[in-house]
Amino acid sequence: MFATINRYTIQKREKWKERLDFMDVLKRLKDLMHSKGINEYKLSKLSEVPQSTINSMFRKQNNPTIYTLEKICRSLNITMSEFFRQEDENPDITDENLAKLISKWDALTLKQKEAILAVISSFSN
Repeated sequence: MFATINRYTIQKREKWKERLDFMDVLKRLKDLMHSKGINEYKLSKLSEVPQSTINSMFRKQNNPTIYTLEKICRSLNITMSEFFRQEDENPDITDENLAKLISKWDALTLKQKEAILAVISSFSN
């Protein structure tokens, strides 16, 4: 289980790095801050990211590191997947939901897994 989640986390981080180049991260951050009524100072305090780092990101138009963005997302009560989600992506599949699903799946017997797969297959027919 741990190896699966760890490999999954590494793959997600690589995907996030690619999206950092593709997406206007600072605009997304500003939009989230505005929707939650948070200014740069409050974001710094909530995320425990130095205010100088937050200010510098916005003043110099520098994207945050993945580590910094993870801290910011946690402080905004969203996952990295939610942060990077595009309009056309499925909102139900988050890192948290996937981890729960894997954990529950691992606890099932082989017979239970086969039954679940049969139910899922019946939905797609």
